[in-house]
Amino acid sequence: MGQRRRRRRRVGLAAIVAAALALTGCTGARSDFAQQFRGDPAIAELELTTGDNMPFTDGVRATVTLSNDLDHPETADLLTRLGAFIRDHDDEPVRVTVHSGKIAMPVFGDDAVTAGTLSAASDIAADPVSTQVSLYGDSQDTRVTSVSLVVQPDFAGAFALARSAPERLAELAGPGGAYVSVRDAGSAIRLEGPPGQWLDDTESAWALVSASFPVSGVRGDEDEVSLILANESDVPGAQAVVHAATPPSTMPIRFGSPLVQLGLNGTGDEVRAMLAQLDAPTRASIRLVWTTDTRAVFRVAKEADVATLENALALLPDDTRGGLSVEVEVEKS
Repeated sequence: MGQRRRRRRRVGLAAIVAAALALTGCTGARSDFAQQFRGDPAIAELELTTGDNMPFTDGVRATVTLSNDLDHPETADLLTRLGAFIRDHDDEPVRVTVHSGKIAMPVFGDDAVTAGTLSAASDIAADPVSTQVSLYGDSQDTRVTSVSLVVQPDFAGAFALARSAPERLAELAGPGGAYVSVRDAGSAIRLEGPPGQWLDDTESAWALVSASFPVSGVRGDEDEVSLILANESDVPGAQAVVHAATPPSTMPIRFGSPLVQLGLNGTGDEVRAMLAQLDAPTRASIRLVWTTDTRAVFRVAKEADVATLENALALLPDDTRGGLSVEVEVEKS
């Protein structure tokens, strides 16, 4: 009886140890990676997680920050060794991302692809408008799938980089090219989509309108263009410029402003129709309106203004609202 109890305790202890090893990821590719690269003088910081952050999944996801003083041969040597690790563990999912200065990029099992990716990333990072370059790819398919760029608030420079970055990655990407995302550190620039006509259309709309009115923000993707004007009073004139353009724009163009701020699929048209029917004192109490295609949130300066605006909006004809759900709240300071 005592022997059976001891056997059961030993079996139970073995199960606990096995579970602990699995939870800490001390087996398989993760353990091999830690043993080979932790403490490497070329690496300033190393972060490891199991594949897909799942403790019972084989494989490893590694984020490697390079030492600041590495020269090009030392960087190339480390990337070659990382690529060899990926090839040696081709039966397990291994995802390695390297951070170096302005660049974040994947390492592939194919050294030529990794070298080409580093060269293209360095070329993009050298552009004066660029502040951060992040490339993403599939290490199994050895191709770059997308590029994410943080840029200076320079509209012309952002458009040029959004166009040239996928071109620089063309030989490393799939048939459709690398998906591109460009943004600045604030909220002035947001360009996102696969290489295509949408980028030319967005730039054309910006150039057309900004020639006559101050434009403080540009958003563009495959579906539409949003231009943020510095003044709400300029919206009618900007709309007239777009409507008079020859040839006409092939993309829907929405207009936002500090007063009318656009959310998902919001055009601002219904909000502007409501604003036009309010008296001047009531309009003056409104700090801004945020709108989507289903909802409009009016924000006022003081609690005392909430009921007044709610009553004024309730008196408007239903067709003026355009089916929007309307709310009024005090703007948070």
